[in-house]
Order: sequence, then C-alpha cells, then structure tokens
Amino acid sequence: MVRQTIARGARTERIRVLLAAAILPLAAGYAAVAALLAVVAALATQASFQPEQILLAAAPGWLGAHQVPLTLNGRSLAMLPMGLTVLVGVLVARAAAGAAERLGGRRTHRAAVIVGTIAAAHAIAGVSIAIASYGARLSADPLESFFIPGLIAAAAATIGLIRPCGLAAAVRPYLVPAATAGIRAGMLGLVGLLTVGSVVFTVASVLSAPQAQGLFAAGAPGFGSGLGMLLLCLAYVPNAVLASVGFVVGPGFAFGDLRLSLYSYTAADMPAVPLLAALPEQPASWWRALVVLPLGVGMAVGMRLRTSSPSPLHRARSVVVAGAVVGFGMVVLGALASGRIGARGGLALDLAAVSAAAFCWIVIPAGLVAHFAGERPPKVERRKRAGAGTSSPETAGEHADQPTVDGEAEQAAAVDQEQPEKQQEDREAAEHQPGQPPADQQQADDRQADDEPPEPKDANQAQASAGKPAESKPTGDDPEEDAQP
Repeated sequence: MVRQTIARGARTERIRVLLAAAILPLAAGYAAVAALLAVVAALATQASFQPEQILLAAAPGWLGAHQVPLTLNGRSLAMLPMGLTVLVGVLVARAAAGAAERLGGRRTHRAAVIVGTIAAAHAIAGVSIAIASYGARLSADPLESFFIPGLIAAAAATIGLIRPCGLAAAVRPYLVPAATAGIRAGMLGLVGLLTVGSVVFTVASVLSAPQAQGLFAAGAPGFGSGLGMLLLCLAYVPNAVLASVGFVVGPGFAFGDLRLSLYSYTAADMPAVPLLAALPEQPASWWRALVVLPLGVGMAVGMRLRTSSPSPLHRARSVVVAGAVVGFGMVVLGALASGRIGARGGLALDLAAVSAAAFCWIVIPAGLVAHFAGERPPKVERRKRAGAGTSSPETAGEHADQPTVDGEAEQAAAVDQEQPEKQQEDREAAEHQPGQPPADQQQADDRQADDEPPEPKDANQAQASAGKPAESKPTGDDPEEDAQP
C-alpha cells in the first residue's frame, strides 16, 4: 500500500511538471504579445485603448510570433517579425530545461516526453486560435496553425534539453568522429555568417541614421507612435540580418521591386519605415570587397578543423559536413525570415542560391586551410609507404635472387606433390623385378630387423653379458663420476 501511494504521488508530480512546462510558455508568449500591443495602443497618439480588442488581437499575434502566415482583410501577411519568434523560443527552451531538472535531470528518455508534450500543447493552441478567428479581419489557416507552432516549439524544446538531458552525448556514439567535428564547425560557421550579416546591417544603419530619423519624424510623430515604430523595427531586425547575409554571400535579396546583390542593383520606391533606411540608394563598386567577410568565416572553420584528425581525408569529410550544416541552416532561417506583405511587398530570398553560396564559402576556404595547415603523417611513415609501393633498380636484382615467402611455399607444395608420384613409380619398378620382394614388404622387414636386438655369437658370451653388470660409459660432463669404477 505504501509503495502504491508513493508511485501514485510520483506519477501525479510528473503530470503536474509536464502540464506546467506545456502551459507556461503558452501563457507567457500570449502575455508578451498582448503587452506589446497594449503599450503601442496606449502610447500612440491616434489610437484608442480598448482592452477587449487588444486581448482578442493578441491571439492572432501569438500565431504571428510563431511564424504562422496571417491574412489581414484578404491581404497576405507572411513576412513576420523573427524577434518575437526568438523570444517565444527562449521561453519554451527554459520551460523544457526546468521540467527536465524536476523530472530527474540527465535522463535522455525524458526528453521525448517533454518535447512531445510541449509541441502538442502548442499545436492544439494554434489550431484552436485559427478556428476561433476564422472569418475575422485577422485570421490564419487552421492546418498551418497546427503544424508550424508545434514544429517551432519542438525545435526550441530540443535545443533547451541538449545540456540538461545530455542529448549531445546520447547522439555522439551514433556519429563518426568526422561528422561530430563537422557539425560543431558548421554551427560555428553559421554563427559566423550571422555575425557578418549583423555587422554589415549595423554599419549600414549607423551610416543612414539621419535618413532614419527623418522617417521617424514623418511616419511616426510623437513619443508614443515613435516608440511603437521603434519596437516594430526591433522585432524585424533578425529578418534584416538574414537579408544582409544573403547580400554578403553573393545572391542578394529582393524587397518588393528592389533587387540588391553584390553585383547588381535595381532601385524602387520603399515604404517610409526607418528600418529600410539602411538600404542603399545607388550601387557602389566597393561592395565586391565584402567577399572577404564570408572568406574569413570559411578560413575560421578550416582552422577549427585542422586539428580534428591526422588524416586529410577525414578532415575533408568534416569540412563537407560543416558546409552542409551551414547550407541547411540558411534554408531554414531564410524561410522563416522571408515572406510577402500585401501584393508586392515583402522580403524575398532565393533560398537555393543563398544556401549554395554559403556552402561554397565554407567548404572551399575551410578545405584548403584544413588540408595545408592540418597535421601530416610523419616522414618515416611516408617513406615506408613510398618504399612499399616502388623499389630502386639496385635492390630490384637482390629481391629477384632471394626467394620470397610465397615462392618457398609454392616449392614446398610442389615437392610434397612429387613425393607420392615417386613412391608409386618405385613400387611399380620393384614389382616388375623378379626375385626381389615388394617395396612395402622390404620396408616392413627392415623395420622389424631394427626393432630386434642382435643375437650373441656363442653361449659363453651370452652368459657373460647376462651376469656382468653394465659398466657406465664416461659422459665427459663430470670428471669425478667418470673416475669412479
């Protein structure tokens, strides 16, 4: 009875922890979106603060924070702020890590239960909001509202459980060392490209600060409207960073009718948003010098992998894995950052071209650095390998005169094969000779004669040999024993 009570209490505690991990990120994300809308509505000069409308609008805003495409009065709103997505992901990751610590710490099998619970809760909440807001001014597709929040929540929870549940240590035995080193270097390369994009965007924003200030004054007059515009721009900063990464690696990006890359430029009219003040008004020839930034990231990845293995082939495999990680990461992040706003606006990234360019910027420089700056086999081993492959003309004759082990084995086998044939020939020749016993009979007689002792010549000699003790023969090893009678 006591054991059943303890087990029932542990089961109840486990359910309570899982429910808390599933519900707390939902409530915190909804509260963050509602608070943001409330601040903007309260400080805006021409907006009316109505709490019930803000609470209703926060539900589709929660979907937008999870990158679910929305529809506003029949117009598509697919380019959604990634800043809110990062905030929601941090909340989910912290909740998953706290649940893992309460349920038993570093237990890998707990991770699947925690991730499944959190993902299911977000999927159910997303589809419920989509069904409730169906037909309203701001709505979403129920199927997308079910899968996208669930996938984002599952990814964030998995990231949060890497250290508490030891997921990296659990997966490492199933990966070869080259793949493990490549994945780590690939994460370093992805962070490096994002850092490069952040630097480029920051420098462009600083240089265009006067234009941004003018757009603030024209588009958002007053403190409240300016603060709301500032929060909106900050929420879209990750999208701008990924657009800068696409620009730096080569293929570039498009925003509405504007096309921008290192090698081409097409101007267009932009909305009066301060974040877009960083876009250039005309092309510049020095843009091509920015290729040193992704080149430096690739060289950094190569320096990371140059000591990963003494084998150049294994290092090359790690480089390819690192490039694949960077390319896949750019596809996922670019898909989240891009999207359309209305009929002609929005950020568009050529995901295939950006991913291929990022892969090449990692693999080519990193491969060269890892190969030429990496470890080499010792000179003695290289000489042994070279000597095993080729021989000098002077030693060729010596090797030809000396029989090899395979040649000796073949000669011994040939001798063993010839011996039965020779015995057969001798036996046949003995049978054809008259008056001589067969070879087998003669060999038997010879063995019998060797076994029998020789007969004495007379009887006196036999008696003397039988009655006289045998004298010990001197051995020569011990002189005292040889001197005794």
